[in-house]
Amino acid sequence: MLDVPVITVSCAAPDAVTAAADAATARHALLNEYTAMPLVRSVSVFSGPYYDPDPDTNEDRYTFAVRLRVRGARR
Repeated sequence: MLDVPVITVSCAAPDAVTAAADAATARHALLNEYTAMPLVRSVSVFSGPYYDPDPDTNEDRYTFAVRLRVRGARR
């Protein structure tokens, strides 16, 4: 059995350059190092990264989403 969740990641920082760099680092880790998560079979880009400032605080933020293919654990 496979599940296909979509995970949204938002990276906020005091400036847009840092937020973008943090988002790039997190995206790279999810796309290239997912094998460290034993049940995850693959990761693909769903959207982003895109500039997404916080509407309440106006803090710089970048957001992206990935789709995972996850094998169900046996009980």
